[in-house]
Formats: sequence, structure tokens, C-alpha cells
Amino acid sequence: MSIRYSVADHIVTITIDRPERRNALDLDALDALADAWARADADDEVRAVILTGTGDVAFSAGADIRHFTDDWSRVEPVHPAFYPELSLRKPLLAAVNGFCLAGGTELLLACDIRVAAEHATFGLPEPQRGLFPAGGSAVRAPRRLGWANAMELLLTGAPIDATRALQIGLVNRVVPRGEVVPTTRVIAARIAANPPFAVRIIKECALRSDGVPLIEALEQVRGYSQRHAEAPETQEAVRAFREGRDPEL
Repeated sequence: MSIRYSVADHIVTITIDRPERRNALDLDALDALADAWARADADDEVRAVILTGTGDVAFSAGADIRHFTDDWSRVEPVHPAFYPELSLRKPLLAAVNGFCLAGGTELLLACDIRVAAEHATFGLPEPQRGLFPAGGSAVRAPRRLGWANAMELLLTGAPIDATRALQIGLVNRVVPRGEVVPTTRVIAARIAANPPFAVRIIKECALRSDGVPLIEALEQVRGYSQRHAEAPETQEAVRAFREGRDPEL
């Protein structure tokens, strides 16, 4: 399988497993990755998801273009693998262990929390090849990184190193080689230790209000707050707080 899926301690690890192609994604891998988003979302035992690549050379070099030269429309414009926000309601973390280019960076931008190795390289080289970044980065990058940082990545196609990625907010942390997945698992475990309903509704509110005018977004917050207050999970959390115990998750 080109996508490996494993579960431990309420955390799913999804691994792109094509090291011979720098974990580039062919159509089978894209289909399997989309299935993995849906599988993790449907499993009530899963509280956080980590995306990484096999080895320490590459996270993902993006779409494996040699598989799509005759029919680029099979991957462009909207393969669901590149849009986990549409099917995965749970927190998604990236453990970037090397090259993170093109579709790899587009997947990275879809992740909520991102940890990178010191030797990682990032970039959106599509314009250098006359291609459009169809995995959502033309929308995500300006919202996540600010206009000027996003436009430099999107329009030049030039790569950046991990230090620069940290400076512009493309990643949260940069750690030594070999510590990427363990560090990401520590963060995922902290998330998984929280009541899952609260985590899920916080992420949903953040996504739904992204880019929405402030007044409209605050109205949405009121709605989410009411929904949260009425949930049985919230009632249990309040009782647990009053009784000085951990809530029953």
C-alpha cells in the first residue's frame, strides 16, 4: 500500500509510503489518502491525526506527474485528498521529515499544526512548470501566511528552508532530524487527552469563521457556544469540574 494507516492511543498516523519517488502521490495514493481522511473522521476512538512520509528524505514531493501526463484532469482540479478540511473534523498534524514540495506543501497548509525537521525544504514550484497549484494553496497560503509571504511562495516557485518556513508561519516548530514524529506525537497526545467534543467544535468554528468578516464571525461564535453548552459532553465536563475530577471522555 502506498498509504499506511495505523492507530495507537487515540492517534492515527497516516504515512505516505513511496520513498522511491520521494513520497510523491500517484492516483492510487491520492485515492487511499482521501479514504484515510474519511476513515479517521468516522472512527469515534480517533482524536487526532498525524500525516507524515516514509524515511527522512521526503514528506512528499507532491503529485507524481509522470502518472498524469496524459490526463492531468485526473488530479486537477479537486482531488479530495488535497482537501481534508472537507471530510476530516479532527485535528490534523504534519510531521515534515524532508522535501515538502508542490502538493506536499499544499497538504501541509491543510494541516492545523506542523512540525518540521531542520533539513526540510518547502516550496510551490508549479508556476515554474506552467502549472496551477490545484491543492488549495492559492487560497490557503494568503490566509495562513499573510499576503506578501504567500505571493512570494506562489508566484516565484522558489524553495525555502525550515528556518524561513518557521519565520513566515508555515510551520510551528523546527526540530532535529529524528525528532519530528516523536515531537508531533507529543503534541497530538496533548490534544487527544482533551475532551474530543470540545476539540472538534473549536476546530469547526475556526474553519467556518476563517476569512469571514468580524461581526459575522462573532455571531457564528455565539451559535457554536450555544451548541456546545447544550451538548451532553459539555454537561459531563461541567459536572466533572465541580466534582474535582477528570471528565469521562
